[in-house]
Amino acid sequence: MAAANDASDVTSLTKVAEITRKLYHQGNAEGVLKTAANEIGANWKTARCIAALRKPGLPPSSVQEYHTDGLIPASAAALVSLVEALQDLAVARGTVTIGDAKNAGELMAFATRLKNYRSSRCWRCR
Repeated sequence: MAAANDASDVTSLTKVAEITRKLYHQGNAEGVLKTAANEIGANWKTARCIAALRKPGLPPSSVQEYHTDGLIPASAAALVSLVEALQDLAVARGTVTIGDAKNAGELMAFATRLKNYRSSRCWRCR
């Protein structure tokens, strides 16, 4: 079992190195965010991945979303609200990990806006 875990760890590190290399080749912040969302979402087989650039207290200057085929893209307004709330929470509490997004109290304020997007089981913000 330990050998399988070691192989998985090496594979994950290899993926991180590949993503990092792709990020270094981007010419601007938009490219970095788009590449990050797409590569993280695809490599870790997530249904949805969101990357954003925001100074605390201000609206995000950029939000990029990756989603698997068949999922409805989130509206810009929903993504902005979500990014603002989760970053404010992360600033107040530190790293925020939400293990069950469907039932998380932190996301209840967004229930109506995000009802189509809350199929994800886990959210993580820093």
